[in-house]
Amino acid sequence: MPDSTQTNTPSPHRGQDYQPPQQSKVIKDARGTRTLKKTFWEDVLDYFLCVLGGIIYSVALNLLILPAGLYIGNMTGIARIIVELLQKVIPNFRI
Repeated sequence: MPDSTQTNTPSPHRGQDYQPPQQSKVIKDARGTRTLKKTFWEDVLDYFLCVLGGIIYSVALNLLILPAGLYIGNMTGIARIIVELLQKVIPNFRI
């Protein structure tokens, strides 16, 4: 007598370790719904743009601002003023 739990229709995956197709994980955040792969490359782009911005800032500072004797705002301007004051007090003071 045949087992009633088995069917005679062949399964396309019988005898194999069947793995269902994996779907990429979905992240919901403020930017909308994104996959992990897309999130990774967006993060890489963000880091690359931050590094590129730092390089552009340092080149502009060292090639344009400092040689012209200009002062810019923030901590860079304050540091530049302190260095010039120290150069007047301590001769041959270089940074």
